[in-house]
Order: sequence, then structure tokens, then C-alpha cells
Amino acid sequence: MEAALINVLMFWMLTTPHEFAHAWVAMRLGDDTPVVEGRVDRSAEQYRVTMLLVLWALVMIVPPILRWALFDAVWTSAAGEECRRAAGACWAVVAEKYRLILFGTFPYEEHWRGLMVIAIVVYTAVNLIRAGVAGRDEAAPAVKPS
Repeated sequence: MEAALINVLMFWMLTTPHEFAHAWVAMRLGDDTPVVEGRVDRSAEQYRVTMLLVLWALVMIVPPILRWALFDAVWTSAAGEECRRAAGACWAVVAEKYRLILFGTFPYEEHWRGLMVIAIVVYTAVNLIRAGVAGRDEAAPAVKPS
């Protein structure tokens, strides 16, 4: 029951910023429909309450995650005993098992295929970020409502 309540609360808290992000992107790409239809109202009380709840959740969630992921983490481990005793993440496993993490049980001779996919994804992400930073003129054109 507690997990269901947390899921509903998180869904409610994250829906408003998510929908606001849709409207913001549409406006940035030249579509004024969110403004015309009144979907973007930054002064609305629901945004304030939701954003306060999101900030409160971040304050409650982020410090323990940082403590686990960075401050209490084990970065190197010769025999693995340090990882078993650690209260945080064991990043030594990532360094040791990166091929298994990236390629699974794919044959070693075929890893070049996985590397090509990774290169394509990184190349695409970099170009999308560059287009967004440069401005909407270089990004994909928005479809204007008729």
C-alpha cells in the first residue's frame, strides 16, 4: 500500500513539470498553441505547490543517493572484499565488467557492431544538443497548426 501511495504521489508531482516542459518546447519551436489555449500559466497555484513538493522530494532523495553513489562508494577493489563491506556502490565492478555491461554475452569478434551503435547514439545526441544550443533555426522545424 505504501509503495502504491508513493507511486501515485510521484506521478502527481511529476505530471505538471512534464506537461509544462511539453508546452515550453512547443513554444520554443514556434507553436503558440499552448499560450493561446491557456495551457501555460506559470503563476498558477498548482505549479507552485507541485514545484515545492518536487523540490522537497529532491532534498529528501538526492543526498542519500549522492552518499551511496559517491561518498560511501568503493572505486577500486582487488579481491572484492571491500565491496562486500561497503555501504555504498561498488564501482570497481563496472571497471571490471564493462564489456559484459555494454555488450552482454555477444561474441567478442562482433563487439564492433555494438560499438557502432554506441557511436551513432553519441553522435546523434551531440548533434541534437548542438542544434538546441544554437537555437531553433537549426533544430527541426515545428509543425504550425492551421
